[in-house]
Amino acid sequence: MSDAEKKEKQDFVKAQWAEHNGFASWSFNETTCIFDAPIPKPEDGNNYAWRESDLSWVLIPTPPQGAGWDFNIETGTWVKP
Repeated sequence: MSDAEKKEKQDFVKAQWAEHNGFASWSFNETTCIFDAPIPKPEDGNNYAWRESDLSWVLIPTPPQGAGWDFNIETGTWVKP
């Protein structure tokens, strides 16, 4: 891949990140062409979501039974809309 092609790909990824309101705290890695969190995601087999308000990974617990639950990232809980 030429330098111009690399730059084009990087610019595309950055534009997509901005268009989809990517997290401001994450940094672009020019080698991998992805955005990296400021701290690595835990690798313990659980599901996590990034919470930008305090720059942390939040454990996503198993959802309650039944349909219609939403996960509230700020409180770390499942809620009925």
